[in-house]
Amino acid sequence: MKTGATAALKPHGASYTGSGRLPHPPAPPIDKIPLASPYDKAVLADQPTLYLPLSKAGLCTQETDLAQPGRTGIFHSGVSATTMPNGDHAARFDGAESYVEVADGPDLSVPKTGILTVEAWLRPDALVFPKDEGSGYVHWMGKGELAREDGADQMEWAARLYGADNTDQPYRENRLSGYAFNMEGGRGIGSYTQEPVKAGAWMHFVFVINTTPEDPSDSGYTRIYRDGVNTTRANPKGTPWDDMDPLAESWPDPSSTHRVEPGDGNAPLRIGTRDFRSFFDGAIGKVAIYDHELTPTQIQHHYDGMMGL
Repeated sequence: MKTGATAALKPHGASYTGSGRLPHPPAPPIDKIPLASPYDKAVLADQPTLYLPLSKAGLCTQETDLAQPGRTGIFHSGVSATTMPNGDHAARFDGAESYVEVADGPDLSVPKTGILTVEAWLRPDALVFPKDEGSGYVHWMGKGELAREDGADQMEWAARLYGADNTDQPYRENRLSGYAFNMEGGRGIGSYTQEPVKAGAWMHFVFVINTTPEDPSDSGYTRIYRDGVNTTRANPKGTPWDDMDPLAESWPDPSSTHRVEPGDGNAPLRIGTRDFRSFFDGAIGKVAIYDHELTPTQIQHHYDGMMGL
């Protein structure tokens, strides 16, 4: 399983003022926002099962899923607007209570095809999060809830970012990770990157859970990419990262094997939080879910398209 202190930095991007108006730069009228930008069209060409650009943040209460227009993401608690590297709009989360929620569906869980790929852009606006959990991390997106009084646990997967004040030994400062869980939660298995994270800087995140390897005796794997594709950790660009881990591991006890077999629960997909135990302080945009694994060429194409490369 892949599991430093500075003060919280002033957020970047637009947020609501006391008058309810968005400060400069203002978001354009909703009827002036195009249905799909060139980046959006590139993502849609790769056939996601859900695609929320989050371009309507601060303008209305919900965002249409461009992959399945009958489905929506609902903005909660003052999600506001900000701008991405290519000029498209995205959502700004306050780190206290704002989030987006999408109702449960089988295409948001691993078992539908045995593969789930999660893609998004995120921009942390603080390195110490005001509402974190565990050893000092936030779940900035995920699908999963622990049981309420008379229900069953519904844990599935999560995207996580560790703060600069985390207490793990060794420290997990700058760790961006994705985890798969058994339905009862507890110990997850996942992959991570641990390159420097800068407040106010955008990162591209792709996380894969694949339970259908060619060898049926194989448990499957998780895999993560940051800022494009890298097949070697000696990449001179420094930031891209590709980490892959099996869904069964004999750690920390070599005499026993811990295996994760993700299920299909009924918890909603949430962006900005997973289950209200922590909240992300920063911006998120271009959230896509796929029921297949993106190729390295597709991942790099998305990254280059956003960054103008």
